[in-house]
Amino acid sequence: MFHSISNSNTRRFVAGGLVAMSMLFGLQAHAQNSTMNVVPFETLQFSPKEPGSPQIAPVMGDPEKGSSSIVMKMGRGDFPLHTHTANYQLVVVKGTMKHWGPNSTKEKAKPIEPGGHWYQPAGEVHGDACISDECVWFIHFDGKRDFALAKDSPERINKQETTRVQAFETLKFSKKEPGNPQIAPVRGDPEKEASSIVMKMGRGAFPLHTHTADYQLVVVKGTMKHWGANQTQAQAVSMTPGSYWYQPAQEVHGDSCESDECVWYITFKGPRDFALANVSK
Repeated sequence: MFHSISNSNTRRFVAGGLVAMSMLFGLQAHAQNSTMNVVPFETLQFSPKEPGSPQIAPVMGDPEKGSSSIVMKMGRGDFPLHTHTANYQLVVVKGTMKHWGPNSTKEKAKPIEPGGHWYQPAGEVHGDACISDECVWFIHFDGKRDFALAKDSPERINKQETTRVQAFETLKFSKKEPGNPQIAPVRGDPEKEASSIVMKMGRGAFPLHTHTADYQLVVVKGTMKHWGANQTQAQAVSMTPGSYWYQPAQEVHGDSCESDECVWYITFKGPRDFALANVSK
């Protein structure tokens, strides 16, 4: 647990975190655009717990080399103003967090509960904080993950985009219909392009189906299941908040919500579609 990170601690955190991720990359099972990869939260291999540092569990890609997805957790504390050279998207899974840009402060920033999302463009100065005893989040970088204190950051070149924070309670979900999930896009247009979406629904299952785009999903609330063509819903493992799966395009699979309500964050590599599979299970 910590309240702030000093400059020396920040540098140690960055160096130590990157080394830990390198070690984890050799241990953690990673999907590489080939087949379904299901990772229950309990099986994630987090970096060792160290005071003042978040614990890191890569689930897709190598954070030191290119785009990657990571589940992270830490106790109460905040990061000083800093930048990254890659854009990223983040969804809160557990706890309460804050995120603020160059024209705001931690005190002014609004709390972000599970299901809340933010987009952070590369090069823009920002700060983050966990204001509860523990926070868990899923983060996707579209390039190599790095960290530079604001005072050491180069002048930002692309100023067309800025930090966008969307609290869960402000998300605009589609109308509730029996048998269908409610959808709230948070980045991009799901009908036309790669997009990120927060979705929710009650207890129920999707039959075996396919999509024409790869996707990544993290469970935010409830218990879910995900299975392939050679499995059944009964055989699939239970996926609690913080669990992750990667689903490649065109591979047959099924999904279900096993609790009264499920909330999940999903990012598609292309337009979102749905086709029933010609397989009976």
